[in-house]
Amino acid sequence: MSKAYKTSKKKRTNYIYCTAEGTKINITPGKDGVTETEIDILHYLNDDEVDEHRRYDYRIKAHLDAYHDGESESANTANVSEGTDAADATNNESIVDVEGKKNWENVGSKDKFLQENNYTEDAAQWTGDMNKFKVRDRDGNQVGEIHSGQPEYDYKQSPKILTGKNYPDHFQEYNTKGKLKKLHKFFFE
Repeated sequence: MSKAYKTSKKKRTNYIYCTAEGTKINITPGKDGVTETEIDILHYLNDDEVDEHRRYDYRIKAHLDAYHDGESESANTANVSEGTDAADATNNESIVDVEGKKNWENVGSKDKFLQENNYTEDAAQWTGDMNKFKVRDRDGNQVGEIHSGQPEYDYKQSPKILTGKNYPDHFQEYNTKGKLKKLHKFFFE
């Protein structure tokens, strides 16, 4: 049974386990050899499950619901067929046109960019709305990030809303303080 909310920090002295049948079992430190550390681990795992459930709900509501029937214009532009390469996807109407915009520079192929700069990229990290890849120099130092599938938001709306478009995959370098610079080096051949 999946929980919808995290347990309050004030109420984490014990853990209430819910079975698949809905039975609640109260697990208390000091009883049956259970330690406070084990209670902390259970709450930590529960927090991860709640966060994952929220991310899943967000993706469904914000991204997939708009494309469910395949009949709308947004469905036709967002549903890129299997086997479509990145260049074809970039020509898709669901990609934000950044060509010639301030702080956006076309650097061509991602593979060529990484090779020419002696960079490597780590595995993708899902942030809740896009994938981020840490980029490292030949010494293993983090020099920036590649953002893939980053959605465009309309900040004129309150609260902000998704426009249904994504920015092209791009690299952003870190400044000396470890913050991202404003220049986006996007990949497009």
